[in-house]
Amino acid sequence: MNRNNASNEIIVSVICTTYNHEKYIGKCLDGFLMQKTNFRFEVLVHDDASTDKTAEIIREYAEKYPDVIHPILQTENQYSKRIPIEKQYILPKIRGKYVAFCEGDDYWSDENKLQLQFDAMEAHPECSFCSHYVKAIDSASGATNGFFPNRAWNLREGLVEKELQADVLLNEFFQLTSYFIRKKEYEDFLNATLSYSRYMTGDTAMLSYFSTHGRFCFLDREMSVYRYGSEGSWTSRTYSQTEAKINHYRREIQGFALLRDEYLDDSVKKYAEKRMIHDEWLILDCENNYRKQRDKRYRECLKKEPLKKKLIILVGSIFPGLMKWYHKIKK
Repeated sequence: MNRNNASNEIIVSVICTTYNHEKYIGKCLDGFLMQKTNFRFEVLVHDDASTDKTAEIIREYAEKYPDVIHPILQTENQYSKRIPIEKQYILPKIRGKYVAFCEGDDYWSDENKLQLQFDAMEAHPECSFCSHYVKAIDSASGATNGFFPNRAWNLREGLVEKELQADVLLNEFFQLTSYFIRKKEYEDFLNATLSYSRYMTGDTAMLSYFSTHGRFCFLDREMSVYRYGSEGSWTSRTYSQTEAKINHYRREIQGFALLRDEYLDDSVKKYAEKRMIHDEWLILDCENNYRKQRDKRYRECLKKEPLKKKLIILVGSIFPGLMKWYHKIKK
């Protein structure tokens, strides 16, 4: 850590939410502490009454680094009570001009991440959001499982072109560990009455909001890691059950329909409508409804699938009985 700024003012507040991340939280906190900046930052770590040793590890770090690590430890799980954790417990404690994010099972991998994002946002006051490449790894094996956003987009350093912004959001969301935004705008987002946000996960709602409130700035640099399928994560709990996945996609479709109707901007409507089609496609995929997947409505979704998947859809649409047998054997 480097604090060359003579002022004691906190410039960036890092939000870390965690639950049963005993295996990962240490590496996550180390990623914050290694940051080299010419300003002060704080880390607000909210633990939602973990049943493992997550809270104990957080306390140890807070005792060792009291000027940086500030724990918010719950004794009862707030998520299960549907309490808005960010708005009720975290927002009142934020002191920084900017806000960055990282959940307890993910981590930052570049010691210059905060400084680079701060510099970019200071240079581009028209931007509402700054992001960078995030590597996705399989939590069990550690193998690389792609990047956010997809590197095939070849995004350039600097401002994301307006015509690309909606398409990038649709096809490969920027991942939460890369978010860097202004505190004032984050506060506005949390306090806004957004009908669509009730149907989306927090990061999806946030991206949808910021895509309508300014330009995006992108740094062509891999600076954090997202663990796919880690224990205790929302993804592992939701995506392990087909019905839960389908319900999630249905709720998102409702949310994007409302987003489309609430904003008059054509790029927002285009983004919302494409995302609805994308979620419909994912539902059909969960249901193995191959015949419907070949409908012209989903032509763009089909184009993006690998050859093996395209062949499965083709065979399944022609020989549905054969594919039922295939899935039975696969199970």
